[in-house]
Amino acid sequence: MRVISDSKNTAHWDRSDRRLTVLDNSTDKKILDVAWKQESWKNIDSHLSKSDVDYFLKEVQPILLEKTKAGLER
Repeated sequence: MRVISDSKNTAHWDRSDRRLTVLDNSTDKKILDVAWKQESWKNIDSHLSKSDVDYFLKEVQPILLEKTKAGLER
């Protein structure tokens, strides 16, 4: 598992099940929980508003998709 942290959030990437979980450092609560399945990110158990999850899936996903595919090609 890879862990990336800053002052606000901590992200956990589990390569085996291709799952990304982001926690709020001030509360230790999960705010984003998505998994890479069938060539796209799927919401698993995110604790964000629907619009924020939709934003992630629509706006952030294409950026991560590009980086994921580039990483898989190495």
